[in-house]
Amino acid sequence: MKSNQFSLNANQKSAKGLTAVANLIQSQAASAPPPETVARRAYAIYEKQGSQPGHEVKHWLEAEAQLFGGVERESQMHPGSSLFKTEH
Repeated sequence: MKSNQFSLNANQKSAKGLTAVANLIQSQAASAPPPETVARRAYAIYEKQGSQPGHEVKHWLEAEAQLFGGVERESQMHPGSSLFKTEH
């Protein structure tokens, strides 16, 4: 009987962990910037790094890291610029 009870407790813990992960993913998705914002940021990074092709994925991931990390926000954009202000 003890092994059955142990399995139940382990399953309950797994379910709680999965619920916590699902909640985290949901909250991040709700606060995620739209793809258009990531694309604008990636393009700005591309231009800033000399407009050399072949680094699209790197630029996209860097843009996501900046935006998801809350480093910069679209509402803080320089007037007339595709680059965003940084807060350090």
